[in-house]
Amino acid sequence: MAQSFHEEVTCPICLDYFNYPISLGCGHTFCSHCIIRWVGRTEQSCFSCPECRRISHRRDVWPNKQLGILAGLIKQHSPILVRTLSMDDDVHRITDDLTLDPDTAHPFLDVSTDRRSVRCGDVLRDAPKHPGRYDEAHLVLASKSFSSGTHYWEVDVAGKTRWILGICEESLSRKGKISLSPRCGYWTIFLERGNQLQTGALDLGTPPCRVGVFLDVENGSVSFYNVTGKSHIYSFTRVSFSEPVRPVFGPGDLDGGRNAAPLTICPLVPRSR
Repeated sequence: MAQSFHEEVTCPICLDYFNYPISLGCGHTFCSHCIIRWVGRTEQSCFSCPECRRISHRRDVWPNKQLGILAGLIKQHSPILVRTLSMDDDVHRITDDLTLDPDTAHPFLDVSTDRRSVRCGDVLRDAPKHPGRYDEAHLVLASKSFSSGTHYWEVDVAGKTRWILGICEESLSRKGKISLSPRCGYWTIFLERGNQLQTGALDLGTPPCRVGVFLDVENGSVSFYNVTGKSHIYSFTRVSFSEPVRPVFGPGDLDGGRNAAPLTICPLVPRSR
């Protein structure tokens, strides 16, 4: 039910709550600033819908005030709604015993011997060449991939000023520059400069000390939770996973020594029988 609430008030372009929503002739709705950017400064009287590509005329566009009011209310009460409707106790008893895959780690990254922690080093390791190794992005993948079911894991991010967490499609190239966007097969949130928790250009608020990641493959969603603050951070919804996905971790650079703490996959309590 919480997932349904979020989907109904989320703009398909910016993936945030609707801001002054505009409905098109085809029935799809977008934030006003998103559709303005999509249409651009063209003087043409018609344009294609970003979702269905159906042609809409400017005269067919109207503000959806009721949806805007609903989006504002849900945004205001989102933490309460999510905890009440979806963050039941079972979510926190799902165990995915994740470990990191050293063969995917960028040579600057140091993976612990138990493969549960990763930090950025200050020297380039003489890592064995591997086709699945990141050679530019400072990232590492989990050893497991997921193609069905629901999965939950937690990561300790305390003491860090920069990090990246999320999932990515398994078959993506790990060579060269990586774009961390859903369009490119990455669904992530990240921390920059110690106080800017974001996904893309969207500010997500106060950084947590421990992050929970809940993946629902069949329902096409990946959600992030502030475990210590017991609140919802962000959800990617209406995702069509066309292939297995793997958890992705980025400990960030050393940030002048301020970001030396590792990212650590936390041990989880098994689901009760």
